[in-house]
Amino acid sequence: MSDGAAIGTPQTFVLNIGNKSGISSYQVSTYPNPATTNIAIKVENAGIGEITLSLFDQVGNAVLTKKVQATTENLNTSLEVGQLRRGDYYLIIYTPNGMTRNHIILN
Repeated sequence: MSDGAAIGTPQTFVLNIGNKSGISSYQVSTYPNPATTNIAIKVENAGIGEITLSLFDQVGNAVLTKKVQATTENLNTSLEVGQLRRGDYYLIIYTPNGMTRNHIILN
C-alpha cells in the first residue's frame, strides 16, 4: 500500500467538519483492510440520526448500501462483503455531521 499501512490494521481518519454549531470532529475506523468476508466500521462523534454506508466499485456503481439509525453519537456496525468480487472499493459514509470516503480492498 502506498500509505505505508500494514495489512489488516485499522484505518482511522479524523475529519473536521463545519456545521451550524461550529467545528466538530469525528473518527472513522475500518478493519480489516484488506477484508474477505466482513468489514467492521466504527464512527466516533458521527451524530444522532440516519447514517448511510455505501460501497462503490471502481466504475462508480453502488454495490452495497446499508442505512443505520444512530441513537448515540458513536456507531459500531459491519458490512458483509463476502459475496462481492475481489478488488478495490470506496466506502462512502454519510452521517449527520458530514461525509467521508475510505478506500477498501477485498481479497
